[in-house]
Amino acid sequence: MRLDDYVVQQGQGLPLVFIHGSFASDATWKKIIAEQATKHHCIAIKLPGHGGAPEPNDMQAPTLATELDLVVDLIEQTTNQAVHLIGHSFGGVVALAVALSGRVKIRQLTLFEPVAAWVLAVAQDHQHYQQVQDCFALYQQDLAHPNVDACQRVIDFWGQAGDFKALPESIQEQMRGLTAHNFRHWQLSKNISTTAQDLQRCTIPTHVIYGTCSSPVTRAVCEHLATLMPYCQVFTIQGASHFLVTTHPSQCLAMINRPWSVNNTF
Repeated sequence: MRLDDYVVQQGQGLPLVFIHGSFASDATWKKIIAEQATKHHCIAIKLPGHGGAPEPNDMQAPTLATELDLVVDLIEQTTNQAVHLIGHSFGGVVALAVALSGRVKIRQLTLFEPVAAWVLAVAQDHQHYQQVQDCFALYQQDLAHPNVDACQRVIDFWGQAGDFKALPESIQEQMRGLTAHNFRHWQLSKNISTTAQDLQRCTIPTHVIYGTCSSPVTRAVCEHLATLMPYCQVFTIQGASHFLVTTHPSQCLAMINRPWSVNNTF
């Protein structure tokens, strides 16, 4: 594995590791890294098949181990210090899996709208989990009809109605090219076998952030994580939807830099 195929690095100092979402690339973090690289070693990871990174070899039988092993390996190659691990959307799913694995040293975890649908099942939130199941079934139907824009269903589901159409046509076209990868990510995000006890045992200081204009399902995932994880705080960004890390970079930057503390217990 060539490191340069998967990682873009900037700056020096304490390491920040960024993992982008499903219809995205390392460019997601461009504005945030431009600020953070003045005082931190910023490590932006490209997920398989994104941003020029090699394709995953498990498209027919997806497993999160592909991303988990990759991220752990990349962190070990780029730093020997404890990292602040930051993920958005599906990148938040991967970041959480890395944290729960205990395979790397993590000093803090920041998750922007992680689409960890499995958390809804763990929390026995049947209403919201059924909404995920229903959307996934319709998404599969969309993919069987080439004239249907399947991307729109996904983007609007995790954000709000109209989010996809509001994007520039060039961005819409880029997303369409990543649909197969997004479908793979949906399969992974629904079927992780982590338990409530796994979350309750996690002692990593964690911030979970969602936008006030995002889907109730997205918000529910974040709120359940804050309930299940003992050292987790949840925050909101006013007026933001699912693409908050690009639409509201200054507020997201403030969240990344926010010290973690609850009654000085850490």
